[in-house]
Amino acid sequence: MLEFSIPLTFRHRVFFTRDIFRAKNQTLREAIDAEDIASKRILCVIEQEVAASNPQLVAEAQSYLANLTKHTTVLTLNGGENAKNSTELVDQIHRLVNTHHIDRHSYVLCLGGGAFLDAVGFGTATAHRGIRLIRLPSTTLSQCDSGVGVKNGINLFGNCLLYTSDAAD
Repeated sequence: MLEFSIPLTFRHRVFFTRDIFRAKNQTLREAIDAEDIASKRILCVIEQEVAASNPQLVAEAQSYLANLTKHTTVLTLNGGENAKNSTELVDQIHRLVNTHHIDRHSYVLCLGGGAFLDAVGFGTATAHRGIRLIRLPSTTLSQCDSGVGVKNGINLFGNCLLYTSDAAD
């Protein structure tokens, strides 16, 4: 048996801000923290329901990100609670990562509720190693649960229900 300790240093930063895509807000630029930001690829996915409740959001994101890099894509995708009970959103993320040549030098920004952040995070993590994921939670619950807690995942077989059997064996 071999036993040894591996020291690991990992920087986990949490930023708090409002109006993330406003021109004067530098929080996202700080979070990306790249000297050569203009050469980075950024895929920004926004939960459809969040975009619908803020009609200017997609245009603000496109404008803000275009000022950071010329390699940016902003899309809205369906989310909600169903996002965590199907592979549909994860499959979409896999295709987008491939189509837009997102790799470990790139960033995926996801803005939405907890189930959306979980599924996008899972899709990002399984599409290509080392993609940097920036979570922009849109609810208080998602701030704590998937925003700061940084979990990724879906319920692969949908909502599993517990059941009992009255049948005698």
